[in-house]
Amino acid sequence: MEHPYGWLSLLPPVVAIALAIVTRHAVMSLLVGVFCGALITTGGNFFLATYDVFEVHLWPTIIDPSKLRIFSFTMLMGGLVALVIRSGGMQGFVQLLAPLAKSRRGGQLTTWLMGMLIFFDDYANSLLLGNTFRPVCDRLRISREKLAYIVDSTAAPVAGLSLLSTWVAVEIDFIRQGLDAIGNPTDLAPVPLFVASIPYRFYVLGALVL
Repeated sequence: MEHPYGWLSLLPPVVAIALAIVTRHAVMSLLVGVFCGALITTGGNFFLATYDVFEVHLWPTIIDPSKLRIFSFTMLMGGLVALVIRSGGMQGFVQLLAPLAKSRRGGQLTTWLMGMLIFFDDYANSLLLGNTFRPVCDRLRISREKLAYIVDSTAAPVAGLSLLSTWVAVEIDFIRQGLDAIGNPTDLAPVPLFVASIPYRFYVLGALVL
């Protein structure tokens, strides 16, 4: 079956990605991509597309309780990380871990192990781990790119496997919504369905191993 918008359906993500690369502003680029998609679905009507973006898509998402909880948690976690850094707690933690990271290999392994322990949220993992181990990796001459790779490989993958993480809670809610949308003919429960999907999470498992 042919898509009603054809090749135009590729335009919004291409515009968003290209704009993000050029401007380095992810939020603005995503908004422009969404607006581009709205222009396509409304037949090029600027005013109708503007209404569609803000009233139909953005506003219901902003006032959704689950999205508000995630946003609030992320903001509070960012504030907590800033407070720990300003109070000197991060420096003290780095000094505590110094004996474990005496070599480049030891520094990378310690970063990976700490990433495995921060399982409750992928944003918290990135914020805490990145800020904590940046000075350690700089001292050991481990590149920022390598640090970013290790942090990213233990953020979403770890949170994507833990039943006690905020991300898995969101995923289970999405599964529940999907089951409700199709009428759940086999009476499947969201949590067992999520657990059954774990062996097929090839990116998550592969990222942790590599």
